[in-house]
Amino acid sequence: MLRWLLLPSILTACSTGFQKEGDSVEDSVDTNEEASSEPSGEAADEPSDEPTDEPTDEPTDEPTDEPTDEPTDEPTGDPNDEDNDNDGFSVNEGDCDDNNDTINPDAEEIPGDGIDNDCEGGDEELSVQLAAGDLIITEIMNNPSSVDDSAGEWFEIYNNTGDTLDLTGLVVRDDANSESFTVSGVEIEPETHITFGNSSNPSQNGGIQHEYVYSNFNLSNSGDEIILEMGGVVVDAVDYGATGFPDPNGSSISLSIDQYDATANDTGSNWCEADTMFSSGDYGTPQTENTSCVPPDPSVDYDGDGYSESDGDCDDGNAAVSPAVTEIQGNGIDDNCNGVIDEQANPNDMDGDGYDNFSAGGTDCDDNNSAINPGALEVGPNNIDENCDGTLEQGLCNDTCSWAGDGVCDDGGGNADYMVCDFGSDCSDCGVRPDDDGDLAYDAGGTPINSDLLTVADCDDTDPARYP
Repeated sequence: MLRWLLLPSILTACSTGFQKEGDSVEDSVDTNEEASSEPSGEAADEPSDEPTDEPTDEPTDEPTDEPTDEPTDEPTGDPNDEDNDNDGFSVNEGDCDDNNDTINPDAEEIPGDGIDNDCEGGDEELSVQLAAGDLIITEIMNNPSSVDDSAGEWFEIYNNTGDTLDLTGLVVRDDANSESFTVSGVEIEPETHITFGNSSNPSQNGGIQHEYVYSNFNLSNSGDEIILEMGGVVVDAVDYGATGFPDPNGSSISLSIDQYDATANDTGSNWCEADTMFSSGDYGTPQTENTSCVPPDPSVDYDGDGYSESDGDCDDGNAAVSPAVTEIQGNGIDDNCNGVIDEQANPNDMDGDGYDNFSAGGTDCDDNNSAINPGALEVGPNNIDENCDGTLEQGLCNDTCSWAGDGVCDDGGGNADYMVCDFGSDCSDCGVRPDDDGDLAYDAGGTPINSDLLTVADCDDTDPARYP
């Protein structure tokens, strides 16, 4: 009887020993009962500590490396290594503006243009700042005829100061600033003229050596502007298309010499067509002083010699020419303005050599040849009495060798003149050669002897042991 009373307690204890933590006794009993029958889906879903045959990392249908929209071949280099303007320099190589091929470390710095041309940290200051009127535009060749416009255009400027001016940084432009260039490396001396042209080839530009050759600047045939500017200051400007300016073809327009002023050259009537032909066949006075555009007043004495044109001065630009001066022989000028060039001031000296002729009691034996007179040097045996002494003396030469008689002397006689030709170079005219010490070496200071053996010069003709 006791055995049956203890049986429920025993069953309860056994059931408790198999229950999981957190399960009730009733659940444990139910579970055991269900486990003995068919397995349920709920029991399969419950976690188990026992190992299974299934892999722990289940494969998925999605790729592990998802694609992106970014390109797979991205550049790996530094973009600052690229030379975008093809001037030979990248940003990493010092190019401070890699979109402008005129700006790089090798470029020439242009002072005053507001640009760091050579990438050295800023614009260089102007070495000199010009003031208005320091330079004057004095001549313009905008329409050449003998050469093509593309090579023959030029203009001239004048330094109106007493100083040498450095023109580096001078900007030359038109009024609209659509065409311009900046000058570099040019100096202009005080009160002198220089030209700027569009060609450096004298065979194409009219025969001119321009001080500066420009590009990107054209001189219109119908009129245009030339403006000189430095550091924001307009130094001079000319609008040669304005009213009153001449408009020639094949001639430059020239500012009158008496109107050399940066204000006066604004007026067209102060300019005229050049009438002086230069090397190309066109007309102009490039790099030289202009003439006056105003016809001279004949009553004015322009050269200050006391005579005007009305007074008979035949060259009122030359004070050495006037009715008051004495005619000078042989200079090709009518010095005394009597209408006769080189007339004889002394009728007894027809060749003007300073010696009267024999017929007038003078000593000139040939008054038609100024090389023959008592002061001339006797040349030699040429049958001419150069010094009018009545004899045909030996003079410079002694034609005694076998090839003598060509009339050309080189090194003979006491009057030897090495300016005639080099010593010993005339093999057909041996001449006289002094040799005082007898060493067969020529000495110009010695006593003449006849010998065609002396062909070298002696440095000491008093010592026979010293010779070449």
